[in-house]
Amino acid sequence: MKKITSLFFTFLLFQFSYAQLQSPVASPRAKVSQKVGLVNINLDYSRPSKKGRTIFGNLVPFNQIWRTGANQATTISFSDDVKINNQLVEKGEYHVYSVPRESKLDLVIYEKTDAWGSLKSFDESLIKARVSSDFYDLPFAVETFTISLGDISNAGASFNLSWDYKIAIYVIVVLTKEKMLNNINEIILKYEVFILDQWGVMHDGHYGYDHSIDAVKHLIYKNKQLIINSDEVIFYKGNKTFEAIDNVTVNDKYNNKYYSDKVKSNEDFSTASTRNVKIRLKDGSRVVGSVLKRQDGINVIKNSQYTPCLEKNYLIENCPGWKLKAKTCLLYTSPSPRDGLLSRMPSSA
Repeated sequence: MKKITSLFFTFLLFQFSYAQLQSPVASPRAKVSQKVGLVNINLDYSRPSKKGRTIFGNLVPFNQIWRTGANQATTISFSDDVKINNQLVEKGEYHVYSVPRESKLDLVIYEKTDAWGSLKSFDESLIKARVSSDFYDLPFAVETFTISLGDISNAGASFNLSWDYKIAIYVIVVLTKEKMLNNINEIILKYEVFILDQWGVMHDGHYGYDHSIDAVKHLIYKNKQLIINSDEVIFYKGNKTFEAIDNVTVNDKYNNKYYSDKVKSNEDFSTASTRNVKIRLKDGSRVVGSVLKRQDGINVIKNSQYTPCLEKNYLIENCPGWKLKAKTCLLYTSPSPRDGLLSRMPSSA
């Protein structure tokens, strides 16, 4: 009886130890989630390692279907339609197979099935897209097979497969612009006036967001009234002018920057009026004044000061070096026919 009891407890101990024992897998599973434009892309694949072996043409034979990883088939999902190398792939979840060639890698987006690993052959009716990329040589070996999304923008991303000394690169294009315009078209039918926030929505403080600019152009094309808020910006559709109040920054086409607390202007800033203006010219010199009147690129500035001082940390009043003061001055910001300079300031004091 003691012997049986001892064997029973030994068996339980073995079972417990086995349940607690964990060992690493040879090709660990990895998941990649990335938002590209308005599309969520999710990738689930296994990552085998090189371990001193030659990969393509050896471990992964040429001209045979590869599961694009190891173990169970690689999957990818898109929350909306995309294009891969200009081939449309509708939103959904798919298996990703590939066929290595000597100089390129064929990528196959395949309807998801119950198949666990690789396939012996393709059912052509289940292929959603078949695209190719040349193999590019890397100056170093990638030890563990890697699928990544790079060069990400609102318009798309690169889809990169790298292993050993090779990388294949595909282009994913998301249909953000088309989707935005479709959404706008639905809204346009309901409203005549649109109020848009500027900072962080239409631009980042320096540059406009491409798709936001496209949306605004589309609204203008549809003859809709726009009100664009900075602290306050109002666009008048009838005469194509705008009025901006508080914390206003305007760049003219010669890359001179105007800072003011109030600006009235036509749409290309060729005719404008401002108050309490500060100007940083393209060459770094500065002008301040109480009132500016602008006509065809020529500025008339009241109670003005000018200095070539480039020190951004100094107020113009305290700037070392010389400065010019005048009750009224004329500032040309268009190129001079004589010398082609983008800015020059003749004195009219």
